[in-house]
Amino acid sequence: AHDAIIKAQVFQTCQANKCQGAKPDIRPGSLVFLSMKNLNMPKDRARKLCPMFIGPYKVIESNPEMSNSYPKPW
Repeated sequence: AHDAIIKAQVFQTCQANKCQGAKPDIRPGSLVFLSMKNLNMPKDRARKLCPMFIGPYKVIESNPEMSNSYPKPW
């Protein structure tokens, strides 16, 4: 039974990795849209009616291991 579970886990990992796309190539100077998912909304606006993404913003600095730097949107 244990071998079957390990075999299934390996198979599922291989299948899941097939769907992974290449990482986007974000360089300084590129224009990107930012997700509104984790941004605080004004109290008088319903989240449902707000846009899902804001931008475009120009990338100032790019560090693939950490994150990218953008000008502040507000």
